[in-house]
Amino acid sequence: QMHITMPERCQSFVLRCRGDRDRGGDYRGGGNYGRDDHRGSGGGPPQRNFSRQPAIHLLPPDQLAKAKELCIEHAPLLREDHFDEGVIDSLKRLAPGDAMRVLQELGQNSMAGVRNLPAYIMGICKRYNSGHGGGGPRGGRGY
Repeated sequence: QMHITMPERCQSFVLRCRGDRDRGGDYRGGGNYGRDDHRGSGGGPPQRNFSRQPAIHLLPPDQLAKAKELCIEHAPLLREDHFDEGVIDSLKRLAPGDAMRVLQELGQNSMAGVRNLPAYIMGICKRYNSGHGGGGPRGGRGY
């Protein structure tokens, strides 16, 4: 029976991590292990590509003009690619007047601390869709 001391186990772990890193993985294990199918580092399902496709052009003309105006006013924080298919679908589910109010509210709000602008815009849409609507820059929910 062989006893491995703690330093040997640590050394073995470090060597394994280095080997994974050299094969294209990282320190969390995985590595490509010789795969050449461009699925990313191993260990788990293939990574999805979450690149946003701008869909701003799908908006009705008045909303399109307002969205483009907001992108200019709030550049570089707000860009046309933030108006992806999910945002456009959320806006289209609203009455045209509510969709314009969503865009107006977006323009009144500070976006400086927002990490995921498409989700933020969809959240405003959701509030209008559930009947809690406006309320100014803080987006008051009526309570």
